[in-house]
Amino acid sequence: MSSDNSQAAATKQDIKMIMDQIGKLYDANERWKDEILEQQKEWKEEIVHEFKVVAEDFRHDAMGANKDRIENHEDRIVRLEQHTKLLAA
Repeated sequence: MSSDNSQAAATKQDIKMIMDQIGKLYDANERWKDEILEQQKEWKEEIVHEFKVVAEDFRHDAMGANKDRIENHEDRIVRLEQHTKLLAA
């Protein structure tokens, strides 16, 4: 008769070993999950920062363009006033 160990009952030591391995797997999965969440948080902060930089640049450019436009209009008004010898109210 040959002995077939695949049909042997699990010992308490076998069950303890499996439970230890499951515990290690759970801990590794928790560390992995925490790393992913931390990475996502860092990415989010970086994206928000970049958005703020782009928005500030856009705002600055728009203000500068508006200021240039106003200065050009004021120069034009002064030239027109001088040309027509009228003073705008």
